Amino acid sequence: MKWLILSVIFLQFRAHGFTQIRKALRSVDSRRTNDHLLVCKASQAGLYRDFVEHAWSKLEREGILHRSDIEVPTRLATNEAVAKGMPEGSQVKITVDAKAGKGSIVYGRFALLETLVPERGSITTDGIQVMNLVLFGKPPLPVWGVDFVSLPGGKHLLAMDTQPMVVGSAPLLSEKWKDWHNKHVNGKFEWGGDLPEPAKKFFSSHTLWTRLSGDDSVQRIQTDVMTAFQEHLNLYLESCAELDNEGTLSSCGMSENHLEEYLDYRLQNDPARPMLKSLYGPEW
Repeated sequence: MKWLILSVIFLQFRAHGFTQIRKALRSVDSRRTNDHLLVCKASQAGLYRDFVEHAWSKLEREGILHRSDIEVPTRLATNEAVAKGMPEGSQVKITVDAKAGKGSIVYGRFALLETLVPERGSITTDGIQVMNLVLFGKPPLPVWGVDFVSLPGGKHLLAMDTQPMVVGSAPLLSEKWKDWHNKHVNGKFEWGGDLPEPAKKFFSSHTLWTRLSGDDSVQRIQTDVMTAFQEHLNLYLESCAELDNEGTLSSCGMSENHLEEYLDYRLQNDPARPMLKSLYGPEW
């Protein structure tokens, strides 16, 4: 049941941005459209649609994720609401999916929240855009997690990491990420700010955690961040395969594994509940 709950709670933005997100929601009309979904003629998908499509299609194509009895029910897989204060026909749309994995990958899920503006020739920076994408591997594999949040006014908060879950497992993978971090993060993206003390244990030394703004921020997300994202996913999947082939994976005892603590932290510190309630109502 916990996996199903996680599949429909789409955001735990780990460090910052809670106040900005709540303010952004005030611009969204809370009228729900469960019975009659809006027809949006948006000519452009949201900012993070390409990220989801790249990762999800790759995971499906390579047989890493597959349909199972834990998939998201159809009634929860998507929803839409009117975007207040935006051009007529604009909507805030959420799409959610979850699948079981095979081999060293146990479970994957994503949630994508997009502000879509009809007939807009470019991605809007006036509304909220959110992507959360997570893969859970067998111990001692870390959790692969990506949280991207864009707020009205062109403010972007980006976090991407392989989060160690098993005590003492970091050395197994840390060497593999140094080159990635040096290539894609160091000298390119400033550190996004201090992390909450309770969350620090869930971050690795090669985290991408940054804030972007300015006229070139969307272009940087579509180019530099996309390249880093693609290589990050590839490296994680390669690490999974290598550890699986080497027989390093094991069912570590819960005394050595803080996955449950990690999941509880995400659930207890998740700002998505009031956001989803505001957008789509308590019944959803």
